Amino acid sequence: MPRSTKKVKYKLGAIVAVPLPDGRFAYARVHKNLALAVFDFVSEKIVPVADVLKHNVAFFQSATDEPITSGEWPIIGEKVFPDEEGAWGPPRAVVFPPGAPLDSADLKISDKGVLRRATPAEVKGLDFARLAQTSELFVDILVDRLIHGKHDEYRVKP
Repeated sequence: MPRSTKKVKYKLGAIVAVPLPDGRFAYARVHKNLALAVFDFVSEKIVPVADVLKHNVAFFQSATDEPITSGEWPIIGEKVFPDEEGAWGPPRAVVFPPGAPLDSADLKISDKGVLRRATPAEVKGLDFARLAQTSELFVDILVDRLIHGKHDEYRVKP
């Protein structure tokens, strides 16, 4: 998609179309704290937002908003959150340092913008809190999870 020189403004609840390397499109909804809810839907061309909203959320992934504000990921519509609580993504595991064994790592859970200490039992099965700092990294993660079904690589092992 061509990028605009003017910054695109968006609101929480915006639905964006994410171009994939194979020319298709995936879709995500903007939540608080740079979280994007990725829908379990891919299409050959950009479809109306009503068609996207018929699908479930496959996973949440944090990402920079630069691809949205630049116009790289076009906004196709919006679904307003019913309340403040609904605008947050689910809790995610934070492991310091990344990749450290759970029994020796500084474990935390990121929930509603707050980090709190956690036990290995609390983080098992949660997605890792990881910010995709570029659109390319976000798309790589999206393809891994949505197209190839590699969700386990992005979750704390039970």
